[in-house]
Amino acid sequence: MAYFRKAFLVTLLFIWTQIIFADAFNYMHIQRLLKENRDFLEFINAPVSNFGKEDHKKFLHRASYHQFLAQKYFLASHYKDAFVEIRRSQKIQTILFDQILADVYQADTRRILELSAGAVIQSQDARALSFLKLGFRDLRVSEENHSLGKNIGFHLYSSKIKYYIEGIKFARQAKKLAFLSLMEMNTPAAEKSQNKKQTLDDYLFPKEKEVIGEYQKNKDRLTNMIQFKLIQDHYNYLLHHDDNFSLIPGKNLLYAYENEHAGKFSELAIKTKRKASAPESPASSP
Repeated sequence: MAYFRKAFLVTLLFIWTQIIFADAFNYMHIQRLLKENRDFLEFINAPVSNFGKEDHKKFLHRASYHQFLAQKYFLASHYKDAFVEIRRSQKIQTILFDQILADVYQADTRRILELSAGAVIQSQDARALSFLKLGFRDLRVSEENHSLGKNIGFHLYSSKIKYYIEGIKFARQAKKLAFLSLMEMNTPAAEKSQNKKQTLDDYLFPKEKEVIGEYQKNKDRLTNMIQFKLIQDHYNYLLHHDDNFSLIPGKNLLYAYENEHAGKFSELAIKTKRKASAPESPASSP
């Protein structure tokens, strides 16, 4: 009798530990997926906010809504429901990333590079030509990542999105190089860093240089050249420059959609509470 009692207790303990560890695994797994999906939404937010068409905005709205539901289910410990909502969000994002990469980033990058090519080739500026060549190379790498993302397994949403993200990053890098080639071509020879002469005093008593980040430095150069008509702004270059650094000069759509989702759930909770606390009507009373 004591043996069966001991075996029963051991079995019960085993089942209990399996349940505890299963819950812990689900908690950590869903938490990781939520963070990953949030990172995806944060990344695509700038492209859609800056260049998105109405269809792209609708996709972002729906994807952020499912992410919001997943977070709600996660807080309520409904891990299975949270996982389903994350998958729904990522399925929508695969379509959104695919369209944004091909129809916006690669199309715009190719257009900007081609607009730059004629003048840069004619100038025969070695550094400008080098930047342009690297730009076309990065565009080709972007297209390869896009192809890999489209051809990977249909249900591997996360992997597809990661390839598309790499494609957008390389397209942005190609646009940066296109702008560098234009700026280098239009910089007077005397002002180019490789042509500047350094005196002995400059070497012995160097002046303190103002530290300016890459974003601000290139934006200032690009703005000045556009203002002085050295560069013809055919394609809203300054907006593309901001987007290359994931900046959103206009409306931040993701945050606007998240506030909208939270507001709707708050209104629904208030209405439900009022309905539950409302006194019973005389007609319905016995």
